[in-house]
Amino acid sequence: MYRWPVIERIIIRLYSRPELFLLLTFLLLISGGTLLLSLPGMAHTRLGFVNALFTATSAVCVTGLVVLDTGKDFTLMGQLVILTLIQLGALGIMTFSASLLVSMGRQVRSHQMVALGQLMDQESIRELKSSIGFIFKATFALEAIGVFLLSAYWAMRQGFGIRSLYYGLFHSVSAFCNAGFSLFSDSFTRWRGDAFVNVVMTVLIVCGGLGFVVLQDLFAVFSRQSRRLRLQSKVVLVTYLLLFLVGAFGLMMTERTMLSALPLKERILSAMFQSVNARTAGFNSLEIGNISLAGKWLLMFLMFVGASSGSTGGGIKVTTFSVLVLSAVRYLRGHQDVVVFGRTLVADVVHKAWTIFLFGLTMLFLGTFFLSLSDPRFGLDRLFFEAVSAFGTVGLSTGITPSLSRAGKLVLSLLMLIGRLGPLTIALAFVRKDKKAKLRFASGRMMVG
Repeated sequence: MYRWPVIERIIIRLYSRPELFLLLTFLLLISGGTLLLSLPGMAHTRLGFVNALFTATSAVCVTGLVVLDTGKDFTLMGQLVILTLIQLGALGIMTFSASLLVSMGRQVRSHQMVALGQLMDQESIRELKSSIGFIFKATFALEAIGVFLLSAYWAMRQGFGIRSLYYGLFHSVSAFCNAGFSLFSDSFTRWRGDAFVNVVMTVLIVCGGLGFVVLQDLFAVFSRQSRRLRLQSKVVLVTYLLLFLVGAFGLMMTERTMLSALPLKERILSAMFQSVNARTAGFNSLEIGNISLAGKWLLMFLMFVGASSGSTGGGIKVTTFSVLVLSAVRYLRGHQDVVVFGRTLVADVVHKAWTIFLFGLTMLFLGTFFLSLSDPRFGLDRLFFEAVSAFGTVGLSTGITPSLSRAGKLVLSLLMLIGRLGPLTIALAFVRKDKKAKLRFASGRMMVG
């Protein structure tokens, strides 16, 4: 078998610092996307470096915030570049490099195996191969089903042709990757009363947002390869359903004035579709700029929580949110341990959840602070909404994104990168863990709260 020793050595060396490698690969992909989008023929108007960088970051981080109309302002070549960046960003360069390393047949040493295990949540090369294979198969299989269903439906509604196939392809990939990019200028507002389009898009978004670990677990149970779901899958599925119901019923309550003008069917579909999309996808069937202040806060809560760990979405993740709630409830009831589905969570998981939550809030407040300095003409509520949307890699906007200053767009670009990789991953990329022997000091107490 032909080997590429230089590439092998680089990948293996970088795997010793998986967080740094992940950051570097995303920066490399964003840089490449920026250069490509800056080339002539990618857009009908002059894009400019900052707008090209913003668009590339939004695509790689599968966010969906846009400064130009994707369907009108970009050429076919520009749209294909965006679609490619979405696919690569969703699957993750780490997945490709891990696949390359395994396919080369290289014997990974113990410390490198630990790094791979932390990255892919697997403990052996065999499990790693199985996980990588499932990620590629599940991604392309679900996207292909979406392409077929959407293309066939739009072909029957608007006439058969390559346009229907292309629209089906673009929106299927964008939906499964939770990217939120749309070729329709009004996103999915025109389809808010169409049950078929809503259901297909919602299923694709949910499948991408659940995460590959959960999808693989569900596949194993339904194919009878396993008898029960793992703890993470149970927590993700239950929390996902609860947040969906909270979002849908919440929007029905807060947006009664806006929804009252729509037929009952459209009201229900719009609330359900917007609840799912607020988690990380970013498509909209309602005019976000016209949503009430209470509705915006509800959407910001959903965007901040985000999707599942190991998915194509962002946010602090539903598992993190679940651990936070459970740990707070258990503490108030006088318990030290966090118990879920009959299992006691290790302390490290609880500490990590609170660290992610703290870093996430810090990034949001810093991002909003700098947006307030760069674009003070917009209200604080609108700037905070943009910051949460970028951090959650959602893509919903009140309409101010194209009007932001260059500095404001750069702030949102940074928030998108942090939200996609995770605030803890960014922190660990620059901080080396202390490998010295742990010392236990004398206990002390202090007042908090």
